[in-house]
Amino acid sequence: TNSHGLLGFNINKTPQMKQLIGGDSNLPSKKVTALKVDLNNNLWIGTNEGLRVLYDTSSFFDFSNISTSEIVIEDEGLAEELFFGANIIDIEVDGANNKWISIVGSGVFLVSPDAQKTIYNFTTANSPLPSNTVNDISIDSSTGEIYFATNFGAVSFNTGVIESKENLNEAFVYPNPVRPEYDILGYSDLNDITKGVKIKGLSGNVNIKITDIEGNLIAEAQSKINTRSSNYNFAIEGGTAIWNGKNLSGNIVASGVYIILIYDLDTQESKFLKSVIVR
Repeated sequence: TNSHGLLGFNINKTPQMKQLIGGDSNLPSKKVTALKVDLNNNLWIGTNEGLRVLYDTSSFFDFSNISTSEIVIEDEGLAEELFFGANIIDIEVDGANNKWISIVGSGVFLVSPDAQKTIYNFTTANSPLPSNTVNDISIDSSTGEIYFATNFGAVSFNTGVIESKENLNEAFVYPNPVRPEYDILGYSDLNDITKGVKIKGLSGNVNIKITDIEGNLIAEAQSKINTRSSNYNFAIEGGTAIWNGKNLSGNIVASGVYIILIYDLDTQESKFLKSVIVR
Protein backbone atom coordinates (compact mmCIF):
# COMPACT_ATOMS: atom_id res chain seq x y z
CA THR A 1 0.00 0.00 0.00
CA ASN A 2 0.94 3.67 -0.31
CA SER A 3 0.68 4.47 3.38
CA HIS A 4 -0.35 1.34 5.29
CA GLY A 5 2.64 -0.96 4.83
CA LEU A 6 2.29 -4.49 3.50
CA LEU A 7 -1.00 -6.40 3.36
CA GLY A 8 -1.29 -10.15 2.79
CA PHE A 9 -4.55 -11.87 1.88
CA ASN A 10 -5.31 -15.59 1.84
CA ILE A 11 -8.84 -16.87 1.36
CA ASN A 12 -7.93 -20.22 2.94
CA LYS A 13 -6.59 -18.79 6.21
CA THR A 14 -8.13 -17.31 9.34
CA PRO A 15 -7.71 -14.41 9.65
CA GLN A 16 -7.70 -13.92 5.88
CA MET A 17 -5.79 -10.63 5.97
CA LYS A 18 -2.61 -9.63 7.77
CA GLN A 19 -0.71 -6.36 7.87
CA LEU A 20 2.95 -5.49 8.40
CA ILE A 21 3.46 -1.91 9.46
CA GLY A 22 5.81 -0.41 12.04
CA GLY A 23 6.48 -2.19 15.31
CA ASP A 24 8.51 -5.39 14.94
CA SER A 25 7.95 -5.70 11.18
CA ASN A 26 11.26 -3.94 10.43
CA LEU A 27 9.78 -2.20 7.39
CA PRO A 28 11.70 1.05 6.84
CA SER A 29 8.58 2.84 5.59
CA LYS A 30 4.80 2.59 5.44
CA LYS A 31 5.01 3.18 1.68
CA VAL A 32 5.61 -0.10 -0.15
CA THR A 33 6.51 0.54 -3.79
CA ALA A 34 7.49 -2.89 -5.19
CA LEU A 35 6.91 -6.57 -4.44
CA LYS A 36 8.33 -9.73 -6.02
CA VAL A 37 8.39 -13.36 -4.89
CA ASP A 38 11.63 -15.06 -5.96
CA LEU A 39 12.27 -18.67 -6.95
CA ASN A 40 12.90 -19.64 -3.30
CA ASN A 41 9.50 -18.32 -2.15
CA ASN A 42 11.04 -15.24 -0.53
CA LEU A 43 9.21 -11.92 -0.90
CA TRP A 44 11.42 -8.96 -1.87
CA ILE A 45 9.90 -5.70 -0.69
CA GLY A 46 10.81 -2.28 -2.05
CA THR A 47 9.87 0.88 -0.20
CA ASN A 48 10.60 4.56 -0.67
CA GLU A 49 13.22 4.23 2.07
CA GLY A 50 14.96 0.93 1.42
CA LEU A 51 14.80 -2.80 0.73
CA ARG A 52 13.52 -5.67 2.84
CA VAL A 53 13.03 -9.44 2.40
CA LEU A 54 10.32 -11.60 3.93
CA TYR A 55 11.78 -15.09 4.02
CA ASP A 56 9.44 -18.08 3.60
CA THR A 57 6.13 -16.48 2.69
CA SER A 58 4.28 -19.76 3.38
CA SER A 59 4.46 -19.04 7.12
CA PHE A 60 3.18 -15.47 6.86
CA PHE A 61 -0.24 -16.28 8.37
CA ASP A 62 0.97 -18.92 10.81
CA PHE A 63 2.82 -16.71 13.30
CA SER A 64 1.75 -13.57 15.08
CA ASN A 65 5.14 -11.85 15.01
CA ILE A 66 6.52 -11.65 11.47
CA SER A 67 9.55 -9.51 10.71
CA THR A 68 11.24 -8.59 7.47
CA SER A 69 15.03 -8.60 7.07
CA GLU A 70 17.44 -6.07 5.62
CA ILE A 71 20.29 -7.26 3.38
CA VAL A 72 23.65 -6.62 5.03
CA ILE A 73 26.70 -6.58 2.74
CA GLU A 74 30.39 -6.01 3.34
CA ASP A 75 31.92 -2.98 1.63
CA GLU A 76 35.66 -2.45 2.08
CA GLY A 77 35.59 -4.39 5.34
CA LEU A 78 32.57 -2.54 6.75
CA ALA A 79 29.06 -3.96 7.12
CA GLU A 80 26.30 -1.86 5.64
CA GLU A 81 22.68 -2.18 4.61
CA LEU A 82 22.11 -2.69 0.90
CA PHE A 83 20.15 0.20 -0.66
CA PHE A 84 19.81 1.99 2.67
CA GLY A 85 17.27 4.80 2.36
CA ALA A 86 16.84 4.22 -1.40
CA ASN A 87 13.56 4.96 -3.15
CA ILE A 88 12.90 1.67 -4.95
CA ILE A 89 10.64 1.68 -8.00
CA ASP A 90 10.57 -1.90 -9.23
CA ILE A 91 11.93 -5.38 -8.44
CA GLU A 92 12.02 -8.30 -10.88
CA VAL A 93 13.51 -11.80 -10.69
CA ASP A 94 15.10 -13.54 -13.69
CA GLY A 95 15.41 -17.24 -14.51
CA ALA A 96 18.57 -17.58 -12.41
CA ASN A 97 16.90 -15.98 -9.35
CA ASN A 98 18.98 -12.82 -9.77
CA LYS A 99 17.24 -9.60 -8.73
CA TRP A 100 16.79 -6.57 -10.99
CA ILE A 101 16.10 -3.47 -8.89
CA SER A 102 15.41 0.04 -10.15
CA ILE A 103 16.04 3.00 -7.86
CA VAL A 104 15.01 6.61 -8.35
CA GLY A 105 17.94 8.50 -9.88
CA SER A 106 20.33 5.51 -9.73
CA GLY A 107 19.35 3.39 -12.72
CA VAL A 108 19.03 -0.40 -12.47
CA PHE A 109 20.99 -2.82 -10.31
CA LEU A 110 21.42 -6.51 -11.03
CA VAL A 111 22.32 -8.37 -7.84
CA SER A 112 23.02 -12.05 -7.16
CA PRO A 113 20.23 -14.31 -5.81
CA ASP A 114 21.15 -13.48 -2.19
CA ALA A 115 21.95 -9.85 -3.12
CA GLN A 116 25.45 -10.13 -1.67
CA LYS A 117 27.07 -9.24 -4.99
CA THR A 118 26.23 -6.47 -7.44
CA ILE A 119 26.72 -7.76 -10.99
CA TYR A 120 25.63 -4.66 -12.92
CA ASN A 121 24.54 -1.11 -12.23
CA PHE A 122 23.19 0.34 -15.46
CA THR A 123 23.06 4.16 -15.62
CA THR A 124 23.06 6.80 -18.35
CA ALA A 125 26.82 7.12 -17.85
CA ASN A 126 27.75 3.51 -18.67
CA SER A 127 24.92 2.24 -20.88
CA PRO A 128 22.31 3.32 -23.49
CA LEU A 129 19.79 3.79 -20.67
CA PRO A 130 18.02 7.09 -21.54
CA SER A 131 17.23 7.98 -17.92
CA ASN A 132 18.39 7.02 -14.43
CA THR A 133 14.77 6.65 -13.37
CA VAL A 134 13.48 3.31 -14.65
CA ASN A 135 9.76 3.13 -14.02
CA ASP A 136 9.27 -0.48 -15.02
CA ILE A 137 11.32 -3.62 -15.67
CA SER A 138 9.95 -6.58 -17.62
CA ILE A 139 11.63 -9.92 -18.32
CA ASP A 140 11.01 -12.25 -21.24
CA SER A 141 11.80 -15.55 -19.52
CA SER A 142 11.90 -17.46 -22.82
CA THR A 143 14.76 -15.39 -24.29
CA GLY A 144 16.45 -13.71 -21.32
CA GLU A 145 15.69 -10.24 -22.72
CA ILE A 146 15.24 -7.54 -20.03
CA TYR A 147 13.17 -4.46 -20.94
CA PHE A 148 13.56 -1.11 -19.17
CA ALA A 149 10.85 1.57 -19.44
CA THR A 150 11.97 5.07 -18.44
CA ASN A 151 10.48 8.55 -18.56
CA PHE A 152 12.58 9.14 -21.72
CA GLY A 153 12.01 5.91 -23.61
CA ALA A 154 12.64 2.17 -23.45
CA VAL A 155 15.68 -0.04 -24.03
CA SER A 156 16.47 -3.72 -23.59
CA PHE A 157 19.40 -5.91 -22.56
CA ASN A 158 19.90 -9.59 -23.36
CA THR A 159 21.31 -11.59 -20.45
CA GLY A 160 20.90 -14.94 -22.17
CA VAL A 161 19.46 -16.33 -18.93
CA ILE A 162 16.22 -18.25 -19.39
CA GLU A 163 14.02 -20.10 -16.95
CA SER A 164 14.94 -23.70 -16.25
CA LYS A 165 12.88 -26.51 -17.78
CA GLU A 166 11.13 -29.41 -16.07
CA ASN A 167 13.38 -31.93 -17.83
CA LEU A 168 16.31 -32.16 -20.24
CA ASN A 169 14.32 -32.99 -23.37
CA GLU A 170 15.02 -29.61 -24.98
CA ALA A 171 18.70 -29.27 -23.98
CA PHE A 172 21.03 -28.25 -26.83
CA VAL A 173 24.43 -26.65 -27.35
CA TYR A 174 25.30 -23.75 -29.66
CA PRO A 175 27.07 -22.54 -31.67
CA ASN A 176 27.89 -26.00 -32.93
CA PRO A 177 30.35 -26.36 -34.49
CA VAL A 178 32.39 -23.52 -33.00
CA ARG A 179 34.30 -22.15 -35.99
CA PRO A 180 37.39 -19.88 -35.87
CA GLU A 181 35.48 -16.91 -37.30
CA TYR A 182 33.13 -16.88 -34.29
CA ASP A 183 36.02 -15.68 -32.05
CA ILE A 184 34.02 -16.52 -28.93
CA LEU A 185 36.46 -18.58 -26.88
CA GLY A 186 38.76 -17.52 -24.07
CA TYR A 187 36.81 -14.60 -22.60
CA SER A 188 36.67 -14.64 -18.82
CA ASP A 189 33.57 -12.44 -18.54
CA LEU A 190 30.76 -14.97 -18.82
CA ASN A 191 28.23 -12.15 -18.42
CA ASP A 192 28.87 -11.30 -22.09
CA ILE A 193 26.23 -13.46 -23.76
CA THR A 194 27.82 -12.91 -27.20
CA LYS A 195 30.84 -14.98 -26.12
CA GLY A 196 31.27 -18.59 -25.10
CA VAL A 197 29.61 -21.90 -25.85
CA LYS A 198 26.03 -21.97 -24.56
CA ILE A 199 24.01 -24.96 -23.35
CA LYS A 200 20.30 -24.13 -23.12
CA GLY A 201 17.13 -25.94 -22.10
CA LEU A 202 18.51 -27.13 -18.76
CA SER A 203 16.44 -28.21 -15.78
CA GLY A 204 16.82 -26.39 -12.48
CA ASN A 205 19.42 -28.46 -10.62
CA VAL A 206 22.06 -30.04 -12.80
CA ASN A 207 25.69 -31.04 -12.84
CA ILE A 208 27.47 -30.74 -16.18
CA LYS A 209 30.79 -32.27 -17.12
CA ILE A 210 32.66 -31.56 -20.35
CA THR A 211 35.22 -34.14 -21.46
CA ASP A 212 37.36 -34.69 -24.52
CA ILE A 213 36.75 -37.69 -26.77
CA GLU A 214 39.08 -39.79 -24.59
CA GLY A 215 37.08 -39.06 -21.43
CA ASN A 216 39.46 -36.55 -19.79
CA LEU A 217 37.60 -33.97 -17.70
CA ILE A 218 37.86 -30.51 -19.29
CA ALA A 219 35.34 -28.45 -17.29
CA GLU A 220 32.58 -28.94 -14.74
CA ALA A 221 29.82 -26.82 -13.24
CA GLN A 222 26.80 -27.23 -10.97
CA SER A 223 23.61 -25.22 -10.64
CA LYS A 224 23.52 -22.62 -7.83
CA ILE A 225 27.25 -23.11 -7.16
CA ASN A 226 29.11 -22.12 -10.32
CA THR A 227 27.42 -18.86 -11.36
CA ARG A 228 28.62 -16.28 -13.85
CA SER A 229 29.61 -13.94 -11.03
CA SER A 230 31.87 -16.57 -9.43
CA ASN A 231 34.73 -15.94 -11.88
CA TYR A 232 34.73 -19.50 -13.18
CA ASN A 233 35.35 -20.80 -16.71
CA PHE A 234 32.05 -22.67 -16.79
CA ALA A 235 28.85 -21.43 -15.16
CA ILE A 236 25.13 -22.18 -14.96
CA GLU A 237 22.42 -19.52 -14.67
CA GLY A 238 18.82 -20.78 -14.60
CA GLY A 239 18.26 -22.85 -17.73
CA THR A 240 21.48 -21.72 -19.43
CA ALA A 241 25.12 -22.77 -19.04
CA ILE A 242 28.04 -20.83 -20.56
CA TRP A 243 31.53 -22.24 -21.12
CA ASN A 244 34.37 -19.99 -22.26
CA GLY A 245 36.26 -22.82 -23.91
CA LYS A 246 38.99 -23.09 -21.28
CA ASN A 247 40.08 -26.28 -19.53
CA LEU A 248 40.73 -26.80 -15.82
CA SER A 249 44.21 -25.31 -16.25
CA GLY A 250 42.81 -22.11 -17.74
CA ASN A 251 43.96 -22.79 -21.30
CA ILE A 252 41.75 -22.63 -24.38
CA VAL A 253 41.04 -26.15 -25.60
CA ALA A 254 42.34 -27.52 -28.91
CA SER A 255 40.23 -28.37 -31.93
CA GLY A 256 38.23 -31.53 -31.47
CA VAL A 257 34.99 -33.16 -30.38
CA TYR A 258 33.89 -32.55 -26.79
CA ILE A 259 31.29 -34.53 -24.87
CA ILE A 260 28.80 -32.71 -22.63
CA LEU A 261 27.31 -34.89 -19.88
CA ILE A 262 24.26 -33.33 -18.18
CA TYR A 263 22.89 -34.93 -15.03
CA ASP A 264 19.76 -33.77 -13.20
CA LEU A 265 20.54 -34.02 -9.47
CA ASP A 266 16.84 -34.19 -8.54
CA THR A 267 15.42 -36.67 -11.04
CA GLN A 268 18.62 -38.57 -11.98
CA GLU A 269 17.82 -37.90 -15.64
CA SER A 270 20.86 -37.58 -17.88
CA LYS A 271 21.60 -36.36 -21.38
CA PHE A 272 24.66 -36.41 -23.64
CA LEU A 273 25.52 -33.71 -26.16
CA LYS A 274 28.47 -33.21 -28.49
CA SER A 275 30.26 -29.97 -29.33
CA VAL A 276 32.75 -29.60 -32.17
CA ILE A 277 35.43 -26.92 -31.81
CA VAL A 278 37.54 -25.82 -34.79
CA ARG A 279 40.38 -23.40 -34.09
